[in-house]
Parts: sequence; C-alpha cells; structure tokens
Amino acid sequence: MLGSGILEFKLDYVESKNIAIGGVVRSEDISVGGHLWRVDCYPRGDTGELSGRYVSIFLTLVSKSENVKAIFHVFHLGKDGEPSFTHENKLVQVYSYSDSSKSWVWRQFMNRSLLESGYVTNGRATFMCNIIVVADDTIDVPPSDIVSRLGDLLDHNVGTDALFRVDDAIIAAHRVVLAARSPVFKAEVFGSTADATSKAITVKDIEPSVYLQLCSSSCTRMRYPKMKSSATAQLRRCNKFLQRLIGTKWTG
Repeated sequence: MLGSGILEFKLDYVESKNIAIGGVVRSEDISVGGHLWRVDCYPRGDTGELSGRYVSIFLTLVSKSENVKAIFHVFHLGKDGEPSFTHENKLVQVYSYSDSSKSWVWRQFMNRSLLESGYVTNGRATFMCNIIVVADDTIDVPPSDIVSRLGDLLDHNVGTDALFRVDDAIIAAHRVVLAARSPVFKAEVFGSTADATSKAITVKDIEPSVYLQLCSSSCTRMRYPKMKSSATAQLRRCNKFLQRLIGTKWTG
C-alpha cells in the first residue's frame, strides 16, 4: 500500500433539491499516495436515465498520472453520527486509471428517498470516502523468443521424434512442431498417411541441405534462405514443395 486517506463529504440535502440532474457538487482535492484525488457528487444523478432518483458518486484522479491503482470505499453516517451498517452501500473496487479514463463512477450509489428518510441530519447527509492507493504489481513480460528456441531445438536435435530421408541423408525433426505448422506434415506424422512400420519419411526431388533449411524456416516462421538465381530447377521444386506443405512460395 502506498497511502490512504479519508475524506468527509457533507452534502446539503435541502440545497441539492434545487440542483438539476447532471449537476455536481465537488469536494476539495485530497492527496493520497502521491496523487491528488477529488470526490464528485451528483445529488440527482449524473444522467437523465436515473430520473433524478439516485445519488451518483465519482472518484476523480486530478493529477496527471498513469496506471494508478486505488481502492474506493464509500459509506454514510446515520442520524446518530455513527457509520451505518443497516443500509450499507459499501463499495470496494480496485481499478486502474489510464489517459482515457480519469474517474470511476457509482451511478446508483443510493436512492434519494432512502437517503432522506434515514441519513439526513440537520439538512445534511455525510459520506465517508476512503481512498487507498496500492502498488502497481504489474510484471513486464519479456518478448517471446519461442522462434529462436524452436530453431535451437532443431539445430541440436533435442527431443526430435521424426525422421526424414532425403537422398542419403537422415534429418531429424519434431512431430508436434511440424504438425502445427503444416497440415501435410500433420498427416504424414500423425494421420492416416503415416506409415507406422516406417522409421523415416522419404522426401524426394530436393537436396538435403535445402530441405533442412526449409524445415527450419517452416517451423520457426523465419524468412526462407537465399538461393542462387541460377538454381532455377531447384527453385521450382522448392516452390512446389512449400506450396504443398504450407501454402506459400519461396520468397528468397
């Protein structure tokens, strides 16, 4: 907790009868937790939708602050001057302020007829406003590095459980990652096209080094590797292979 403060707000109930719907009575500013606050009371409600039947109460952040968290607790005193618990309209709300919203409102804090019958003394109603400013416990989450992590797993053959035979080379990969990236891979390693008796899936018409780069790029969504412009036949095969796997073309 960064700080707390109690504001005693006295409303001239007799005078409030002459205030139009949407008219406001403001408290003095109060400093709590290093910020300035103010209580705004609308004796006949802040909007015409309430037909003047309710008292509305706002807590307004006066300071130019951002991401302030506070607890706003409002209750009223009975005719004996003691806190009332018979009709306690207690509000405990934790919220954050932003640039677009500098106040919090309880539009139907209390019905005016109930307030007049039970809580007006000498023509005044007293509201006790407790403001508690709490620490911002937001944790900054670092950007995800899942892409590079997946690439590291593939580069070091950690946890691989799928094998691909490309010419004379055997390339290891991860079934779950491949299945998530390509429906064709998913069918080959998990679906009906998977051969349970085969230890390696055969890939034709592509060089092992190029296939390994394509596999890495497909799993990590990184840009596909550059190829020499003279390798037109290989480029066509790569495009055909990529379109079959993940519906994209070589952009290197």
